[in-house]
Amino acid sequence: MQNPDGGFGSYERSRCGPWLEHLNPAEVFDKIMVEYSYPECTTAVLTSLALFRRYFPDHRASEIESTTSRAASFVLASQRPDGSWYGAWAICFTYATFFALEALEMILQTYQTSHKARKADDWLVAQQKSDGGWGEHYSSCELETYVQHDESQVVNTSWAVLALILARYPDAEKIRSGLQVGDPTVCLGRKAAFLAIAITDANDLHSCSWIAKNRTGNGSRRTSKGYSIVHGKYAKRENLGIRY
Repeated sequence: MQNPDGGFGSYERSRCGPWLEHLNPAEVFDKIMVEYSYPECTTAVLTSLALFRRYFPDHRASEIESTTSRAASFVLASQRPDGSWYGAWAICFTYATFFALEALEMILQTYQTSHKARKADDWLVAQQKSDGGWGEHYSSCELETYVQHDESQVVNTSWAVLALILARYPDAEKIRSGLQVGDPTVCLGRKAAFLAIAITDANDLHSCSWIAKNRTGNGSRRTSKGYSIVHGKYAKRENLGIRY
């Protein structure tokens, strides 16, 4: 399953060149004709094998060592000069950077020990909004450059906070401010400073939930081709909401 570059795709090895994308018949899905290596999928494999090795250190040890080493090299090599990673399976740079920092943590590269981890953390913190949250616009997928959303988003903030925790980011206040986006409320009888833009039905014991406004993460580069169609022709952007 591992590609020659050390990365992993979603279901098979890369089998041909990107020229095949010219035959893509879909109107709303991008880059679906060829399987590529992705930081997200590679991280999933790397972390799985690292955990497996922790409990079964003698089973196919040399193969696992070689596979994880090559996978880690792919993740490291995929980092952009600004410290971020481009994601293919959600929106977008925040998502992939979260995965990549998880991979680095598994190979003991954190803010204290790794220049690449520090660069990624510094990039994430630079994107933090004034209210403490993070918000990335879906057009990042199309433009392949980070685009700030007008508002902080539940999903992006979650990924950013988790990434900073995994990387052992030393400024706890940055992480704390991400966890306290929105107004503290009471849910299930406990005071909570929720990572949230809006918390609905706070008095309903069966319905303590977040509203993720607009398109906040549930999408990918592969579907970005269709976002403009959906938003431009069929949907009012301000009314799109996903309940979590």
